[in-house]
Amino acid sequence: VEQFSPAKNTKLTLITQISNGNIVYLDATKGIYQSQSTGSFASIVKPQKQWKNPIALTSYGTNLYLLDKGADELFKYTPIEGGYSDSLSYFASGSAMDLGSAKSVVIDFSVYLLTDTELLKFKAGAREDFALADNIEPSSLAALYTDEDSSYLYGLDTARSRIIVLDKDGTLLKSIFNPKLKEAKSFGVVQDKKIVFLYKNSVLSLDNSQ
Repeated sequence: VEQFSPAKNTKLTLITQISNGNIVYLDATKGIYQSQSTGSFASIVKPQKQWKNPIALTSYGTNLYLLDKGADELFKYTPIEGGYSDSLSYFASGSAMDLGSAKSVVIDFSVYLLTDTELLKFKAGAREDFALADNIEPSSLAALYTDEDSSYLYGLDTARSRIIVLDKDGTLLKSIFNPKLKEAKSFGVVQDKKIVFLYKNSVLSLDNSQ
């Protein structure tokens, strides 16, 4: 197991990995930090006055995205010489909205953003038409997963102890049930073949190869 320690006097609150393999984490009071070849972390984004209540940190390529439901924003950070840009809004003009109930965001070039009432899809900052299957309630979904190499969009439905598998038009393809999913805290998918999830203090896996 490779272990990284956060920079001195910082607190790891949100974490992601970018395409070059580097680990990136957020300390909401100190900024965003990126792992170095030495195993240490260096500051790449200073604390931003726009941050209100960041709840998710993700990436696409080497760009970083911070979902902040307090600021009603998906902030974007792009590489520049010596670090990353200051906060940029991902949304195109006229596309911003109330994100007070936002829960999760994933990116495969398109952005999928989950709230208590909707699963929204954006491309190049503009909202696109997207509808979930009628029997899926966004309020019961706790988190999403996809990546640029996957053909599917996954949702963690803790209320029904299942992982739902959708195509990227929102059609339900199958459900994978396990009673321990009711208490799952987070999840991921490995090459569309295996689902891993955090249950209490253990990481468990489910077969998704069928």
